[in-house]
Amino acid sequence: MHEVEEPGNSGGPTLYDLLEWSYRTYADRIAVDDGCLSLTYGELRDSALRIATWLTDHGVARGDRVVLVTNNRVEYSQVEHAVVLGGFIRVALAPRLHPVEVAGIIADCTPSCVVIEASWLAQEGAEFLADFEGHVVVIGSTDPGAQVELPNAVPLEAVLADVPDAKSFPAPAPDDKVWFIYTSGSTGLPKGVIHTHASVTAMITGIRWAMTSVDETDTAIHTAPLAHVSGAVGWALTSAGGRNRMLAKFSPEGVFDVAEEIGATVLPVVPTQLNMLTDYLKSVPRNIDNIRLVPYAGSAIAPDRLSTAKEFFGNALVQLFGASEAPMPLTALFPADHIPVTNSVGLPRFASAGRAALGVEIEIRDSQDRRVGVGEPGEITVKTPTACRGYWNNPEATAELFDDQGFVRTGDVGLLDEDDFLFIVDRKKDMIVSGGFNVYPREVETAISTVPGVREVAVVGAPDEKWGEQIVAVLSLEEGVSYTLEQIRDHCRSTLAGYKLPRRVEVVGDLPKGPTGKILKKTIRAEFWTDSIRRVGG
Repeated sequence: MHEVEEPGNSGGPTLYDLLEWSYRTYADRIAVDDGCLSLTYGELRDSALRIATWLTDHGVARGDRVVLVTNNRVEYSQVEHAVVLGGFIRVALAPRLHPVEVAGIIADCTPSCVVIEASWLAQEGAEFLADFEGHVVVIGSTDPGAQVELPNAVPLEAVLADVPDAKSFPAPAPDDKVWFIYTSGSTGLPKGVIHTHASVTAMITGIRWAMTSVDETDTAIHTAPLAHVSGAVGWALTSAGGRNRMLAKFSPEGVFDVAEEIGATVLPVVPTQLNMLTDYLKSVPRNIDNIRLVPYAGSAIAPDRLSTAKEFFGNALVQLFGASEAPMPLTALFPADHIPVTNSVGLPRFASAGRAALGVEIEIRDSQDRRVGVGEPGEITVKTPTACRGYWNNPEATAELFDDQGFVRTGDVGLLDEDDFLFIVDRKKDMIVSGGFNVYPREVETAISTVPGVREVAVVGAPDEKWGEQIVAVLSLEEGVSYTLEQIRDHCRSTLAGYKLPRRVEVVGDLPKGPTGKILKKTIRAEFWTDSIRRVGG
C-alpha cells in the first residue's frame, strides 16, 4: 500500500489527547444525549473504555478497522470514542447506504468488527453479513420493531455489561491511522481515504477556529449523518466541553421543537437541510433567538437561497468547505462575508466559499499544473494540515492525488478573486463539452435556481450526435409549478451565453441524493431517460 508522508503532521496532540482532556475538564457536564439516553463526559469515558476493552479481549488489535453503521444516537459516540481510545480505526458509514454498498466497503477495508443498528438490519436485512467472519455488535437490539436474527451478534448492552473493569490503553502517535472516510462513489467505486490522528485533530482545531467562540455552554443539534459534516462539528463541540444532541431523523418541525426545548446554540446542516429549514420558517414562525451558529457544508447552495436563509439566521451563518481527502475547513465564509459585494469578475461575495483557513495554502492551476491568474478558473489544489495520507490499498489513485510539493488535487474547479475569496465553479469530471465549448454545470444550475418555484436542479451532459453532448437540466419543482423548455431557456438568457442554455429539461419529484444530501449526478446521468422522469421539453 502506498502512502504519502509529507502531508502528515509528525507532532502535536492526538484525538486520544483531546478526549482525555475533555473527560477530565468537563467530567460532570452533559456530553451527549438523544432524548432517550444522556451521558456526562465522565460516563462517556467509562463506557467507551469498556467497549474498547471488550473489543481487545475478543481479538480486535490496534490498527484494526471497526465499521460503524447507525443513525444519530448516543451509542454512536460511545463506539466512536472506544475506537479512538483503543487504538482502532473508525470506518463510519451513513445508514442511508444500500446493504450492497456497505458490503462492498466491508470487503475493501476488511474490518475485525462491525457495529450496526438493529433497526437498520430489520429494514435492510442482514444477508450481507452472512459470510462476515469478524465480530458483529448490534446497537438498539431492544428498540421496538428492531428484532433481528443474526447468529453470533452481540448486543451493545451485553458488551457493556460483560466488562465491569475497563483496561487502560497506551496513547497513539500523531501519525497513527484513526479514520477511513469512504468517498461517495459519485465518480466511481468508493475509495477509503486514510486519516491520522494529526490530520483529524487539525480538522477539529480548524473547525473551532472557523466557529470562533464555541465553549462548554454551547449545545449543538445533529441531524445530518454523524459520519460526515455534523460529526465533524460534534468533535469541535466535544473538544470545547459542549453538549451534542442527536436527532435520528430530520424534519424542520422536529429540529425547532428540540432547539426551543434545550436552548440549542449551534445547528450544523447541509445546504438541502438549510433550504428546508428556511422554507419552513417562511410559513411557521419559530423562536430561533438562541441559535448563534449555523455551520453549513457538504454541497453547493444557490446564492438566492443563501440570501433567503440569511433573512432568518442573520449572522449565524458560517460556510465551511472541504473534501474527504482534505477535510474542512479549507476555507471559511464568515458571517460578515455573507454580503452581496461584487468582485472584479462580477461574482457576489456570498456566492464564494470564503478565504483560506488557518494554515491552508490554495493554488488554482491549469491542465499543465501551472498557477493561473486572478479570476481564471482551474483546478483547486491545497496544502493543508488536514490532508489525508492516501487511499487504502489504492497506490495508483494515491499517486495521482498529491503533487511533489504535498498539494492535494481536489478535482474541483474554482477561481480566486482579487481579495482571495474562493469560488467553486464545478467538479472537473462534471464539465460538459458541447459543440467544442466547455460548460460548467454549476453555472447553469445557478441560473436555473433563480427561476421561481424551482426547488432543486442538476445539470448533466447527455450524448448528442450534433453537439457531442447536450446540456440537460433535471428539475424538482414546487407543487403546482410547471415550465416549458423555452421558459427555462428564456429565464437564463440574461446571465448565460447561448451555448450554455439547456437543450432539454426533465422534471422529477425529488433528485437522487447520497447519505450527506449531495445530489448524485452519476445516478442522474445513468437514469434520466427512464420512466421515473417525465420529459417536458426537447
